[in-house]
Amino acid sequence: MATFRAALCLAALGLGQAAPPQDNRVPVPDAAALSSVEKTVKELFKAEYAKRAPADQAAFARKLLQQGQQTTDDAAAKFVLLREARDLAAQGGDLPTVLAAVDELARAFVVDAIELSTAAMATAGKSAKTPEALEALAAGYLGLADKAISLDRYDDAIALLVKAEAAAKSAQKIPLLSRAQAQRKEVAELQKEYQRVKAAEKTLVDSPGDPAACLAVGRFLCFARREWTRGLPLLAKGSDAALQSLAQKDLANPSTAAAQLEVADGWWDQAEKQKDPTTKRRIASRARTWYEQALAGAAGLQKAKIEKRMEEVEQLHASGPVVDLLPLIDPKKDGYQGGWDKSGGSLLSPVPVAQASLQIPYLPPPEYDLKMVIEKKDIHVLHVGLPSDNVRIGVDVDNQSTWGTLNFPAPSGKNSIVKYNTSYTSKGRPSTLLISIRKMGVSVSIDSKVVLSYEGDISAAGPDSSWNPPNAKCLMLGSWGGWIISKMVLVPVSGQGKPLR
Repeated sequence: MATFRAALCLAALGLGQAAPPQDNRVPVPDAAALSSVEKTVKELFKAEYAKRAPADQAAFARKLLQQGQQTTDDAAAKFVLLREARDLAAQGGDLPTVLAAVDELARAFVVDAIELSTAAMATAGKSAKTPEALEALAAGYLGLADKAISLDRYDDAIALLVKAEAAAKSAQKIPLLSRAQAQRKEVAELQKEYQRVKAAEKTLVDSPGDPAACLAVGRFLCFARREWTRGLPLLAKGSDAALQSLAQKDLANPSTAAAQLEVADGWWDQAEKQKDPTTKRRIASRARTWYEQALAGAAGLQKAKIEKRMEEVEQLHASGPVVDLLPLIDPKKDGYQGGWDKSGGSLLSPVPVAQASLQIPYLPPPEYDLKMVIEKKDIHVLHVGLPSDNVRIGVDVDNQSTWGTLNFPAPSGKNSIVKYNTSYTSKGRPSTLLISIRKMGVSVSIDSKVVLSYEGDISAAGPDSSWNPPNAKCLMLGSWGGWIISKMVLVPVSGQGKPLR
C-alpha cells in the first residue's frame, strides 16, 4: 500500500536542504510608486478611512485584503493594499486579518514576515483590553513563534513567546500561559542543539556525504525538529551504524507487515534509550507510524503486541485526559446545515444527498489525535474540519467513494493537494479513522493504513471554503450523504482543549 506525501515549499533555507526552492517573489516597489498608489487608495476610500471605530476598521481591512489578493498585474497597488489591510486590521484588533495580510505580502514580496507580523501585533496589542482580545493576542504570538522556529530563528521565537506569556497572564488564561512557558523552555533547548549542529551543516555544504555531519544534522532534523523526510536520508549516511541501518530500512518503505514491524520496533528501541522525555516522544511517534501500517497485516500475538505498543505511544504523547466528543454534541444545537441526529449514542448525518454540516462544541489544543469509528451508508464524502491555533485543515474521506484530499496552499497561492485514489471504507462496515494533527505535519489512517500524509509546517494551511463552521476554532463534520459516527475521541498531544458548554 502506497503512502502519499507532499512537502510544502518554503521560501526560507533550512538545515539539510540540498537546494532552495524557487523564489518567485519580487522586491518591494520603490517609495515613489508606493506613495502614488497610497494617495489614490486613500482618495478612493476616503469615506472608509474616516470611520475610526475598531469594527469599521476591521471590516475595511478585510475588504482591502481581498482586493490585494485579487491584484496580480500591479505590484505597487498589491503591496499598498495589503500593507493598508495589515495596518487597519491591527488598529481594529483583527489578528487573523493582520496575519493573513502579512502572509500575502510574504508570498508576493521579498519582506521579513516575522518582523512585519510582530510590528503589526504590537499595534493590535495596544487596544487589546478584554480577556478575549488578550487570549487571541497570546494565541497569535504562539502561532508566530512556531513560524520563527520553522525558520531556525530561535531568538525571535523566544521573544515572541515572552509576549505570548504576558498576554496570557493578563488574560488570566493559565493553560495558555503554561503552554507558552513550556514552549519557551523547549525552544531554548532547541536553540542550543541548533548551535551545536551549525558547524556540521557547514561541513555538509562542502562534503555532503561526511558521516559525522550527516549524523549530527539528521538527528537534529528527525529528533528535534520532527522533519523526518529531510532528516532520514542524512541518518542513512551517518556514522551511527544502528541508526544508519534503521533509516535505510525506513526509507525503503517496506510493504509487508513483518518488515514494517521491524522498522517500528527499531524506532521503539531508539525511543527507549532516550533520557529526554521530549525526544523519546518524538521518536516513539515514528515508531507508531510504522506500527499503524503493520497492524493491518498482523494477527495473533503479533497484533496484540502492536496494539499494546500503540497504546503506550498514546500514553507518552497525551498532554491531558482523553476527551469523548460524542456526548458533547447536541444535533439540534450544533447541526447548522442538514438534519443531524443521534441514535444509541451514535451521531448520524442525513442520508439524502445534500450538504450537511455540524459544529462540535470543543476547541482542540494545537496538537492532537482525533480517533473516529465511521460507517458510510452511501458513496458520498465525509469531511472533517480540524483547527490548530489559527490554522484550519480539512480532510475529506471517500469523496464520491473514489478519493480523499488534504489541502495545503503552495507559495503561489494555489492549493497543493495530497490525494489517495482508492476507497478505504465500505458501505455497511465500520472503519477506524485516525487523524494526527502536529505543527510539523498531518497524518490520516483508515483501519491502520496511512492513506494521507503531509510533512511540513502546517501554519500555511487554509480551510476548504465549502465548509465554514460558525466558530472557526471548533472541530466540525460535514457530509453529502449518510454516515454513522459511533466513536469520536480526542487525545491532546500539546496543550489542553476546552469544551464550549
